Amino acid sequence: AAVVQGCGVALMILTIVQARMGSTRFPGKSLADLAGEPMVWQVCRRAADITGDVTGTFLAVPTTDDKVFWPWEPICSGDPTALLTRFWVCTQTHRHHGRSFSHIIRITGDCPLLDVGIARAVVEQALSGSLDLVCTTPLMDGLDVEVFTISALARAYRGATTPFDREHVTP
Repeated sequence: AAVVQGCGVALMILTIVQARMGSTRFPGKSLADLAGEPMVWQVCRRAADITGDVTGTFLAVPTTDDKVFWPWEPICSGDPTALLTRFWVCTQTHRHHGRSFSHIIRITGDCPLLDVGIARAVVEQALSGSLDLVCTTPLMDGLDVEVFTISALARAYRGATTPFDREHVTP
């Protein structure tokens, strides 16, 4: 997790990139070649650049997608229909390594044009107030970034009662 100054205090931020192979329109797109590397590697590098911390950047994939990997750890895997649980597992894994954090940056692994400057602006907005969730507008499809508090994720995880709730992180 990266230490970021916000509101006069140091806050820890964990970045999670979600990726999967099961796209119906473009199967295997996470591993599609982009400049000689899998697309998800490009996305993970850009995601790590948001905070400047590679070790605080996780990849969350379904257990069925064992071909999705990246050149550094860690990877969290889990039920293909429970993205929310995969995010929760990532936070708990990080906590077990002795680190705690206040916010999570959520990036999708199929957005190779992720703009680090826009993402940093979303992070700054999230840290500047008491909002549980800050994200880009749907009009910025392909540049999607969400920043939310760990307490918001915990509430979503505890309150997930339907398959739809578990399949999404921030419905």
